[in-house]
Amino acid sequence: MRLPPQNIEVEEIIIASVLANDDSFKNCDYLKPNDFYKTNNQIIFGAMHNLYIKKDRIDFSSVGEILKNNDKKGLIGYLLKIYDGAPIYTNLESYAKIIKNESVKRALLNSLSAIKEKIYSGAIEKILDFAQSEILGYKIDRNQGDIFNIKDLIHGQIDRIEKNNTNEDSGGIKTGFKSLDRYIDLQGGVFSIIAGRPSMGKTAFALTMIRNMAMAGQKPGILSLEMGKHKLINRWLSMLTGINTMNFNRYNSLNRRDWQNLSDAANEIYEYWDVLITDSPARSIETVERQARKMVADGVDVIFIDQLNQIGALTDDDVKNFTKHSHRIAQLRTELNIPIFLLAQLNRKVEDRSDKEPRLSDLKMSGSLEEDPDIVFLLYRPEYYEKDEHKKADILRDAVINIAKNRDGVTYRESDVIIFDKGRTLFEEDFSRINNHG
Repeated sequence: MRLPPQNIEVEEIIIASVLANDDSFKNCDYLKPNDFYKTNNQIIFGAMHNLYIKKDRIDFSSVGEILKNNDKKGLIGYLLKIYDGAPIYTNLESYAKIIKNESVKRALLNSLSAIKEKIYSGAIEKILDFAQSEILGYKIDRNQGDIFNIKDLIHGQIDRIEKNNTNEDSGGIKTGFKSLDRYIDLQGGVFSIIAGRPSMGKTAFALTMIRNMAMAGQKPGILSLEMGKHKLINRWLSMLTGINTMNFNRYNSLNRRDWQNLSDAANEIYEYWDVLITDSPARSIETVERQARKMVADGVDVIFIDQLNQIGALTDDDVKNFTKHSHRIAQLRTELNIPIFLLAQLNRKVEDRSDKEPRLSDLKMSGSLEEDPDIVFLLYRPEYYEKDEHKKADILRDAVINIAKNRDGVTYRESDVIIFDKGRTLFEEDFSRINNHG
């Protein structure tokens, strides 16, 4: 019978080297005790890690004292044997990688065993979902199963706060809208919903953010369940060139300048954007989850899902479907630990009242969409509902982006700076409107 992947010799090298020079522990401080295969080595490395966290000296005496206090006195002889017999090195980076790799291999074997059991007892969609979650998880650096002592976290958190306060470009993903970014925090697993009635610009708002993020060096991904990849690209080309997308599909509708602008825009996208797109329609929630995991494995920083209403039904009850799908995506953001934006269409009952601007409570009509997200953006364009053509012309570019829910910050209704360009189907900021509005 083959032994699980392990390297006892390297485990002993790490222990002996740290005992001889505890400064070398910084090269292997990311290892956990269970990354070691041999139980004795797990216990000894755990004692070393405790000393490291307390900033105490790590040597034979201090580690032996911990073993003795924890009723592991019998390991002191074993520790002395390692200290006297194993080679000692000052740089442990390569040895720590060996231990981590062997640990991941053992975990993979356990996952494969679990997958094998699932194959005999489940539907194919659930088997594939479980298998991908298990295997890709090792590339995604998930920590949700770990338990942390606050002592291990506090100093690193202060360092992050200092970095965010001294570096304008820090603080997570930016939407590219300064009037909004000052109120929201898109670091790590943040679940945001972009909601509104049809024709309010949900997709345009998402695609504008993707453009902004790509131009800022981020790597966004979009799961488009409603619009094909070619139409998405047309939208971005329109944003960059000012050419109406209708002209892309009409005979002889582009002049020489248009072609030059299109060429420049295509070169800019090719050179500087790094955006992943998948556009298969009629997806199940399991497929959405798998595609999101694949995108994260390919290095995306943020994911947009357009839209909730297009995810395959689980039951005949739309509200129950939306609730279950929202719950699953909320869990997904925790698993993947990146921001996820979900677009959602509000129930038509919003149209029944005189004030058509959506409210947070409108999400209750569409399942539990109010409870699951960390941030809710409600979109509204008054021009769409205005019947008077003269008044309509005056408010043609007006838009409301309402941060109606913000778990880690304040709510904010933006109606002055952000405008909607209907011709280019994008949102942008015009700070001169503040002065014009008095």
